[in-house]
Amino acid sequence: MVVLFFLILLIGIWNSLPFFLEWGIKGAAKDNGFPDFQMKVAQLDPWKTKILNLSTGTDQNLLEISQVDILYDPASVALGEINAISMSGISAKVDIGEHILNSKESSNESSFSETFNMIQDLLSPPPLSYLRIRDSSVTLLDNNKSRNIDFLAKIDFLENLTHLLWEADYNGTSIIGEFNLSREENSTFASTQIQINNTAGLIDEVFSDPRLRKMIPQEFKLSTGNIFLDGLTRIVPDGLIDTFLELNGTDFSIGWGDHNFSIPKSIFFITPESINNWIVNSYLNLSNEDNLDAEEIHLKVTKNGTNMDLNGGISYLKTNNKFPPLELHGLRFPTINFDMSNPSKIPYGEEKKFSFQEFSYDDNFFRLYNGNISFLFTQDRNVNLRMFPIDAALLELGISFVQFSYFGIVDIDQFPQIKMPQTISGRRVISGDEVLLEDLALIFRTQDLNHVLIDMLTLTLGNTILEMRPANMIVEIPENDFGKICFQFDKSSLVLPNEEISIFGLDGEIRFNSLDPLETNGSQTLIFESCQLGDIEIVDGNFSFQILQDGSFLINHGIAKLYDGEIGFSESRFNLYADDMLINTVINKMNGQEIANLVEGIDLDINGSFSGRVPFSNQGGNWDFQGGFLQLDPNANAKLSYKSNGFLTNGIQEGTEEFKRMQMTEMALKNLELDSLRLSFEVDGEQRQILGSIRGKSTIKKNTEVSLDYRPKIIAGLSEIMHKLNLNKLGL
Repeated sequence: MVVLFFLILLIGIWNSLPFFLEWGIKGAAKDNGFPDFQMKVAQLDPWKTKILNLSTGTDQNLLEISQVDILYDPASVALGEINAISMSGISAKVDIGEHILNSKESSNESSFSETFNMIQDLLSPPPLSYLRIRDSSVTLLDNNKSRNIDFLAKIDFLENLTHLLWEADYNGTSIIGEFNLSREENSTFASTQIQINNTAGLIDEVFSDPRLRKMIPQEFKLSTGNIFLDGLTRIVPDGLIDTFLELNGTDFSIGWGDHNFSIPKSIFFITPESINNWIVNSYLNLSNEDNLDAEEIHLKVTKNGTNMDLNGGISYLKTNNKFPPLELHGLRFPTINFDMSNPSKIPYGEEKKFSFQEFSYDDNFFRLYNGNISFLFTQDRNVNLRMFPIDAALLELGISFVQFSYFGIVDIDQFPQIKMPQTISGRRVISGDEVLLEDLALIFRTQDLNHVLIDMLTLTLGNTILEMRPANMIVEIPENDFGKICFQFDKSSLVLPNEEISIFGLDGEIRFNSLDPLETNGSQTLIFESCQLGDIEIVDGNFSFQILQDGSFLINHGIAKLYDGEIGFSESRFNLYADDMLINTVINKMNGQEIANLVEGIDLDINGSFSGRVPFSNQGGNWDFQGGFLQLDPNANAKLSYKSNGFLTNGIQEGTEEFKRMQMTEMALKNLELDSLRLSFEVDGEQRQILGSIRGKSTIKKNTEVSLDYRPKIIAGLSEIMHKLNLNKLGL
């Protein structure tokens, strides 16, 4: 009877255990502010406890759990150990706004040592081996908005190791994570890996949050991508040390204004020592449709207190279409220092250097090699720019530039206008094996990005030195077509000192349609005040010309004052790429005595002016004249005095009628009042000759007046005529 009583009592107690468990937990919940706490113990035995429909029971239902399974065995329970806990259908609500408010108000006096001790306890022989969370979610409440996160988790508790695997989904963004706490000898470590796929949902939340949106520039846009985070740190009582984070991003797109950029690959290495001391090394690729392609962009940011240093480089950069057609290899940035307490402060007085391995413009039309460029900010808001000697090339034209350098000062507030002189110098320019020019020096300024003012230009061409001091030249460069460049002259000077040639007061412009092939925009006109050729000065010059695509150089008109008259060109032509040439020279009322002085070895005085034209040609490298004439302008006072010194009678037998006639001609030419004088340049097959016609009156011996009609004939080509000219008088 007694045994039966105890058996009935034991059965009653065992069947009442779920009730007592529920009663005890509900009482504890009520004491902690949850008077409506609810739960149902569906199973309780020596191996398992099942709890259903756990709820805080408040109006907001901050926590609900559909099912909790607790697994154990009698022996482990006696030691205070549980094998596993499985939770399904967790539904939690967290008020983010309230949490942020409470965190601002809460004290931060507790040290990290409490957290460290808790971690050490967790890594000691744990009372729980496994924790599983399935089919669960948490709702984030913020300013009457709710955001739902679905998640699951697996946690393994081992001695010296806690291992967490978790997955979450937030607004279409998938997140997979792994977290480890471990202890090795006397060191404690934490490591994590997080993979975030399709970040569009997260990005939308950031950009739609008014508190965060006002911190982001209005022009900035960011769209979907993927992120992978790998981190490791060592935990000590004072905090985290030896922390290292690696952040990988793929398939991101960013926008700034009307420009959209894709970042197919990026990687960030982060080594924080504290919130104010850290280093970030980043590497990424960047592209903008067919307009920009940048590979291996490297940026290193080092923060130390209020100081921040930035440096890096770009392995490869190519721009096109919307941007200038550039290609750049091996660009390296200098270290730039920022004071975060005054981020707008400019580092005055510190020279910074950029370097690059290779730079090319317009599909390798122009290329630079191994360049170094420096800049230095001054207190007056100027920046000193310097490009150290560098080599360059125009590849399509086969032209190389050797040891070119640049120095200039730019006012930041006035850029792109540059009022202060900029200097470019170069050792030589080479085409193939031929040296085109040497010792280049150029001083210029800019009105804007399309207008360059040349103040001074000097260079050497072979043995010829060219100087433009002042150059007073404006180079107009169209924004979208470099070939339509224009050169404008305003009282410019051009001097060839070795050749004793000087041009002053040069005005006009040369406007091109194309540089390759070379073509001007119709007829161009230049004028000058004076041109000095040795001892000869030509003044008030006017010259118009046109260059065609086939290399034809057409001279439409050219005229200048010389020897009290004019000399110039009528329609003429030559080819820039061939020897064929036709130059039509024109003389108008030029002082005859000055012309006579050019002829070597004759004693000739003449009073009168001459006009005419003489065409010259060059075919196959041989110069020749193509007809033409010079004749005396009508003048009642025209006179000629030629002392032949027996030249006309030389070789003629004395006493003959021919000798007497030529002797009388010699006497008449010594004092001849001219009626007319004409020199005709005749071409007869291969023969070249000059036909003269001299008419006038003269008084010879015994006051005898004679009328002279002298028609000399000289058989000579252009080379013989040039040989007789005293070109030194022309400075040639």
